[in-house]
Amino acid sequence: AGKHGGEISLLGSMHVLRDADYPLPASIDALYAGADTLVMELDLNDLDPAAEQSTLLTAALLPRGQALQQVVKPPLYELTESQADKLGVDMSALERFEPWMVAITLLDVGMRRLGFQAERGVDRYLADKARLDGKPVIGLETLAFQIGVFDRLSDRQQQALLAQTVRELDTAGPEMDALEHAWRDGRLDTEAERLLGDFDGFPDLYETLVKDRNARWAPTLERLLGDGKRYLVVVGALHLVGKDSVIELLKQRGLEVVRVD
Repeated sequence: AGKHGGEISLLGSMHVLRDADYPLPASIDALYAGADTLVMELDLNDLDPAAEQSTLLTAALLPRGQALQQVVKPPLYELTESQADKLGVDMSALERFEPWMVAITLLDVGMRRLGFQAERGVDRYLADKARLDGKPVIGLETLAFQIGVFDRLSDRQQQALLAQTVRELDTAGPEMDALEHAWRDGRLDTEAERLLGDFDGFPDLYETLVKDRNARWAPTLERLLGDGKRYLVVVGALHLVGKDSVIELLKQRGLEVVRVD
């Protein structure tokens, strides 16, 4: 809470969920109802799907004359090919894309096969409510910035992301089940090691995708506390756990953060 009566509630989001995960916990609707404004990683109500697709594809294409098989190491290419095959994805459709885009595409297909869809994610659910209610939405980042985060990854980081993704696809079902249960029960802190453990071998990837973004958001959130309004801030659960979390950064800025069960 800010000194002018402003208040921020932080909610860890599951970006993908299944039909069976609804209805969501009643606490989420209560937090939404109590907020004047919704704050999200991206303002999903401000995205034009056609423009979104075009921006993504433009950024994700490899330079002319290059193919995925040439830019990733042979063992990683073979593993990627084998996982694409298992998922029924034609490898030739991925050949022209940078490794980060191949990782995101295979993850999306893998999640969908398990029933987990972005259209059913917490962010989408709340953005739809806000649109219907005319509630203002603030995006902490733009789509161009988010795409840039991936597009600016070095070759080594991109291959690390692809390797991490294709390795995890085999165990994604039980992992996502466990994560969804922990999220629903408010036990995400107990899942912190597992959530952040994926980055153990890739510290610079963790810096770029998690730590640096948290550091960009913290001052913005602190400023919001100054205007006397109530905000519900919905960001990926990964950003609210661990020593570099948004929660820890706000505490370091002298703010009191109280857990609500």
